[in-house]
Amino acid sequence: MPYLTKLHIDQLRHLSNFDIDLSPHANRQFSHLVITGPNGSGKTTLLNGIAKECTLNARKQFKNNDAFKAALEQEIKNRQSLLQSSSTNRIADLENQLYSIDSRIEHYRKQILNQNQEHPVQLQWSTGGGQHSINQAFSSGNSVFFHAPAQRQLGINSVTGPQRLALTTEALTPQVQGDTRNAVAGYILQLLVNKKTERTFASEDGESETVRRIDDWFESARQAFGILLDDPGLKLVFDRVKWDYTLVRSKDGREFNLHGLSHGHASAIQLFSELLVRFEVSRQAKGDPSFNPQGIAIIDELETHLHLRLQEAMLPFLTRAFPTIQFIVATHSPAVVASVPNAVVFDLETQKADRSDALQGIRYGDLATGHFGVQSDYDIATRGKLEDLERLFSKNPRTKEEEAQMRALAGVLAAKSHSLALDVLLRLKVAEVHASAAEAQE
Repeated sequence: MPYLTKLHIDQLRHLSNFDIDLSPHANRQFSHLVITGPNGSGKTTLLNGIAKECTLNARKQFKNNDAFKAALEQEIKNRQSLLQSSSTNRIADLENQLYSIDSRIEHYRKQILNQNQEHPVQLQWSTGGGQHSINQAFSSGNSVFFHAPAQRQLGINSVTGPQRLALTTEALTPQVQGDTRNAVAGYILQLLVNKKTERTFASEDGESETVRRIDDWFESARQAFGILLDDPGLKLVFDRVKWDYTLVRSKDGREFNLHGLSHGHASAIQLFSELLVRFEVSRQAKGDPSFNPQGIAIIDELETHLHLRLQEAMLPFLTRAFPTIQFIVATHSPAVVASVPNAVVFDLETQKADRSDALQGIRYGDLATGHFGVQSDYDIATRGKLEDLERLFSKNPRTKEEEAQMRALAGVLAAKSHSLALDVLLRLKVAEVHASAAEAQE
């Protein structure tokens, strides 16, 4: 089945000539990819490039420069050989042969240039890159693909009763960016209604195994909604008059539906629903309600609209809910980069790759300073006060006013927190050592 094992970027806007190795580790089938970097570093550009190349590959359009390069090299050798060993005495014959060879050389050079322009990102697949196998995997329903831009919203389609999802395996195949077929989360309510209806008929027909399977499906969906809406006891209540589902909070009994979610909750539910609906389409195509398709999900700025607690939980949740999906995400959040094992964390600014396993156990503040380049894990105002404190302490001698100001500032900072008090003490000790060393040299 098609998973990505390596990316090569030829020339994608300002990104050029580097590889990202996604070879699977520890007997797993694939590695996830988490892309980081400051604004303007090219995260969205790279994700769009990967998605476009997936689309081309799924439609049997692959970059294949090897044949063109081999032909070009051979024609160059032919030209050199002709010039060195030509026995013709007729200049016109020599010129004609050289013209023919030069024309072929120019042709192959243009082909290579066009391939580089049309395929700035080259993908290696776990299938070995066979064109037919990749296309067949998506068109048959064996694999799914999903690309979520940073700006996303959940639009729920209206439901008037049970109705087969108006989706084919085309919805599973990589689409051109902006194609509305790429968004299927709006069918989530229809899917819930269909499952409820199927359960009712199965119960009437005495199909206990089908009833049990659908009950398990609903419980999994309820638990998923509960995690994403931060309410493990959340209830799903079916309204058979309106063909709708009401969500009831366990904490206060507040009722709401999928049409009225906050931006953060809607963003989380949308990502979940995009894959849940695609899985159902795949299962319909295979005629197997328990089938789990493999595939790829590309998500830009996973943390968009999410509270920090949900930022931390989102990728682990998705990888548990859809364990056969390879996730490729971009993020600015320290809460995301080490949230799952089995991922490559690639920073576009430094072009350095780390395994997420190696980043786990590191404090978020250390990730912010070490990986994201933040100057300190203190806020800007506190950093300024610490710098003022060091400046005052380094003065020798200090006036009475400066001495009073320094002590007052140290007291204010130390009272903020135990860790800050220790940091104040450490900085003063370091400054004292430096001052003593300077006096000794004098």
